[in-house]
Amino acid sequence: SGIEEATVIVLLIDATKGLQEKDRELFAAIQKTKKPVIVAVNKVDALKGGEGGDQLANEIAVMLGVPGVIPISAKTGKNVAEELIPAMIEASPEAALVIGRELPAYRREAARRIIRNATLVSLAAGLEPIPLVDIPILLGNQIRLVLRLAALYGEQMDTADAMKHARELVVTVAGGAGLRLLAEQAAKAVPFGGDFIAGAIAGAGTWAIGEVALEYYEGGKRISPNRLRELYTDFYRRFRKQRTSEEWRQYAVEGVDAPLEIDMPKQPAQKTTE
Repeated sequence: SGIEEATVIVLLIDATKGLQEKDRELFAAIQKTKKPVIVAVNKVDALKGGEGGDQLANEIAVMLGVPGVIPISAKTGKNVAEELIPAMIEASPEAALVIGRELPAYRREAARRIIRNATLVSLAAGLEPIPLVDIPILLGNQIRLVLRLAALYGEQMDTADAMKHARELVVTVAGGAGLRLLAEQAAKAVPFGGDFIAGAIAGAGTWAIGEVALEYYEGGKRISPNRLRELYTDFYRRFRKQRTSEEWRQYAVEGVDAPLEIDMPKQPAQKTTE
C-alpha cells in the first residue's frame, strides 16, 4: 500500500470539522507502522471569527498526545513551505528529493527554513563550553544542511558521491572557516559571555554556508569556487552585523522562534564560462 511505501506520513485533519473518530482510528493505524508521522490541520483559512488555527492545532495535539500539530491552508499556502515541508524533511530527509521535484514553487521557502533550523543547531552546539567538543557536531550539521538543500534541487543525497560532494562544497565555501573555528574555540575561554560569542560564530558560519549552497544549487551548480567564497564571506559578515548578543541569547536560551533571515541586496550569481 501507499503507507507501506511512504518514508513519512502526513495525517491531514479538516479544521472545519475538528478531530473526528475516524481521524483517531487512522492515527492509531498509522502509529502501528512505526513510520514518522506529521499531523496537520488543514483549511484553517475557512475557520470563522478570524481564527488562525493555532488554538485548534494545540487542542488536537493534546487530544492525540503528540508534540505538535501544524495548522495549514492548502488553498492559501499558509504554513506549507514555512512549517509543513521542513517538518517532513526533518522527519525523513529522503522526502526532500520528491518535494523538490513535485513542489518546485515551495523550494526556496522550504530551503530558508532548513537553513534556519541548521543555524539554530549550530548555535546550540557552539554554546557548549568545552573547547573542541562541538566541532564534529558543527561539521556534521553543515554537511547534512548541504545534502538536504541538494535534495530539494533534485540531487540524490543517499550516495557516497553525494556525501563527498557535500563535504567538498562545505570546504570550498568556508575556505576560511578554520580560522573561525579557532576563534570560536578561543571565545570559549572568555570568562563571561564567551559561550555566546562562540555560538554566534558557529551559527553565522552555518547560516552563511546554507545561503551559499542555496545560491549554488539555484544557479545550476555553475558558480565558481572564488565566487562561492566571496558569497560566504559576505553572508557571514552581514549575519554577524545584524544579530545582537541579546538576540542570540533569546534564540538559544529563551526559545524565541523569530526568523533568522536578514535584508540584503540580491546579486546575480556569477557563472563560470567553462
